[in-house]
Amino acid sequence: MSEWSRRWLSQFNPEKCVVMHIGHTMDSRYHLVQDDQNVKLKSVTEENDLGVLVTNNLKVLSQRG
Repeated sequence: MSEWSRRWLSQFNPEKCVVMHIGHTMDSRYHLVQDDQNVKLKSVTEENDLGVLVTNNLKVLSQRG
């Protein structure tokens, strides 16, 4: 992804990027290279995207505002 963003001159904002493992837990660490710096991505169990709450176990939860 980093190489793609560099090629297309469309940089990611590492502060807005997270990692979610669906259906299992892993002890992997992910990072994003931005301006020649490694930025560690935060691991989450749920994420709200465009008003839809997505969880790592794919169970339906009430939406939060």
